[in-house]
Amino acid sequence: MPNIVNKHATYEAVAPHLRNSIIDRINAGWRPRDNKGNITPKSLKTERWWDIGKTGHPKSTYPTRIYLLGNGTPLELHRKYNEEYPDDPMPYNQGEAKRLNKSQKHAFINYIRELIKQGIFRAL
Repeated sequence: MPNIVNKHATYEAVAPHLRNSIIDRINAGWRPRDNKGNITPKSLKTERWWDIGKTGHPKSTYPTRIYLLGNGTPLELHRKYNEEYPDDPMPYNQGEAKRLNKSQKHAFINYIRELIKQGIFRAL
């Protein structure tokens, strides 16, 4: 699978009205699909990350915090996140999470990847 997040690219958060429209579509069941109509990746269907109440849903705590950071490269956004929320720092990637004995699923790169797939963050 190709790498969705380009660590050198600058990403921007979409306007609030576009974010709300995207969230409405996700809540209505929209998911990315391959050319055969299957939800892709398959784990998105089985683990249901984007469902309401799950941490990957764009209105949950961490995606909302990241959205509010605005524009930047993934590293810049990660730095902004940890400066803005020093009481709840987040590791950048799975390797850093492992070194810190934190959940590898709770890595910044995972959240930004999902926000890009959802269309809430876009490359400039």
